[in-house]
Amino acid sequence: MTLADFKISVHHIGGRSGTRPYPVFNWLEPEIVNVLYEADEACIPQIIEAWDGKCIVLPYCMGGSDTTASFNLVYDRYESSLLNFHPDLLDSFRYNDQFAYDTDPAAHRKVDVIPVTLRTLDTIFPHDEPPVPPPDFLSLDAEGAEYDILAAAPRLLRNNIHGVIFEFGFQRWFQGQKNFQEIASLLENQGFQLMDIHCGKLLHMKTCRPIGLRGRGVLTSGDALFLKSPENILDRHQNPMIALAKAALTGLLLGHLEYSLSVADLMRQYDVFLWLEAIAERHGEKLPGYLSFLGTFLSMVDRYPPIFPVRYSQLYSTPEAAAARFSGNPAERQALLSHCRPDPVRARYLAGMNLTEEHLLQQIDLVKTREYFGVEELFDMMGMQELADTVRDDRIQQVQGLMDHLGIVRLPGH
Repeated sequence: MTLADFKISVHHIGGRSGTRPYPVFNWLEPEIVNVLYEADEACIPQIIEAWDGKCIVLPYCMGGSDTTASFNLVYDRYESSLLNFHPDLLDSFRYNDQFAYDTDPAAHRKVDVIPVTLRTLDTIFPHDEPPVPPPDFLSLDAEGAEYDILAAAPRLLRNNIHGVIFEFGFQRWFQGQKNFQEIASLLENQGFQLMDIHCGKLLHMKTCRPIGLRGRGVLTSGDALFLKSPENILDRHQNPMIALAKAALTGLLLGHLEYSLSVADLMRQYDVFLWLEAIAERHGEKLPGYLSFLGTFLSMVDRYPPIFPVRYSQLYSTPEAAAARFSGNPAERQALLSHCRPDPVRARYLAGMNLTEEHLLQQIDLVKTREYFGVEELFDMMGMQELADTVRDDRIQQVQGLMDHLGIVRLPGH
């Protein structure tokens, strides 16, 4: 093992536009091995230019087996695929918000069919030394071939990859295209869990309508994020300690704080940071910057005030009280109002959390600020404003809910 193993290997299949879904931060890019795959070799100079040369482009057509195949070049190059466009959709129109044009039936037309040699991930990255490091994180935009590519990579999915983003269709744009659930089941069987879906709406029309007679469109496609459970990373990965650190970072970069905290819990059990520091000392080098970031993040987490939302069983402390929420009996509903008044709820909360009222008020004073607090300040400093804002907004909303239940004065502006 060398410090090169600490680099995060990010692979994107379908790199025609020179972009990738994995977030880009200037402070992190030196620690990223940026690998893109593109079957249409005419696009490769553009990809390299987009990354200012800071990428590796593999001119491979990825598929479900190592064989030869025909690749369909389409008038609209973004629709080029190993699969044929679905005949029911060939005559359709789609408005493209990004470029402000109608993708018309002519754009779906094949302009060439080129012979290609298909490659699979598991054969590109065999057990011996590969030309580039195998993926830690994999994203796919393969115009219907996503399932086949993933199904042909069971070893990498099991032993190397901690996160996957793939494009899927709510409609079958291509003949033989697998649906979302089929891809999700494949990943779940490898220990991954669905974390997020970003759906896109396209104005999809059988008849081209004039401007002013167009609605919001329909759900046509989306991008799904799957992350591997920390326990499966620990059990299956070749370098599990490093893989856990990479997965914790990925969770934060993609806005999934809870996932990163669950990974961190496992890292603590195995003293991962002490182990990583020992590796760096052995090689006489410093650890990558992202590990220092994770260390700072965890030290800040340890200092958080132990303040939690009111629990259901504290608000409705008996089954009878919970049932009275839906009762039509006026006496039962009146009893519920008394049961849920702030004074008795606060007493149950303090007892359950083992807090004094004075200590509770002191802790609430810390977390009710509208400024960035704790890890939010760290995220903001590292350019992760979206995550900083999300965590801050959720914190303010939840502390206000707590104050309402306990009868504490509301925050200004609420």
